[in-house]
Amino acid sequence: MARFAISFFFAWLFSALISDFPYFKKLIIQDFGLDALLTNLTVNLTESILNLFGFSTFTNGNFLQIAGTPGIIFEYGCLGFRELAFFVVFIALQFGKFKHKAWYIPSGIILLILLNTIRAVIIALGQYQNPANTDLIHDIISPVIMYPAILFLWIFWISNYGKPPVDDTFLMRLFKRILSFKHQVSP
Repeated sequence: MARFAISFFFAWLFSALISDFPYFKKLIIQDFGLDALLTNLTVNLTESILNLFGFSTFTNGNFLQIAGTPGIIFEYGCLGFRELAFFVVFIALQFGKFKHKAWYIPSGIILLILLNTIRAVIIALGQYQNPANTDLIHDIISPVIMYPAILFLWIFWISNYGKPPVDDTFLMRLFKRILSFKHQVSP
């Protein structure tokens, strides 16, 4: 249980550092160009999905507009860095083999980016259908999509790959020795 609490704390701390503190945001995200990469990816995926549904769109950098709407701006907070950072650190600190984490973390990142894109599509469509409720849709859709997805990814990890190495721990071997000693002494 302590491992979960420690993982949660460090995941929360790291995600807060890169989201709420400009120095760390610049050092970790912006200096590597990750913000530009994720902005382009999210805007282009959102535009592609909207075009697939037959909507005429216009994009310019971090701005996306369905014809006839004010458009949406993909700011830093809307790109999902907080959620991605939380997921990566949380899973990295959980029990489990590195070989599983090596594919699970990138797969989770891809899934979260796709879900964030779907969230952006829903916001853009909401703005198209009912512009007065755009802020409400943004504020409700974001937590309802992203945080349950992270919870699901964590539960899936724990259920399938995050088993603690109980047999390999010193305390477990010591406990087994004590139990086997009791059985040998008992009549």
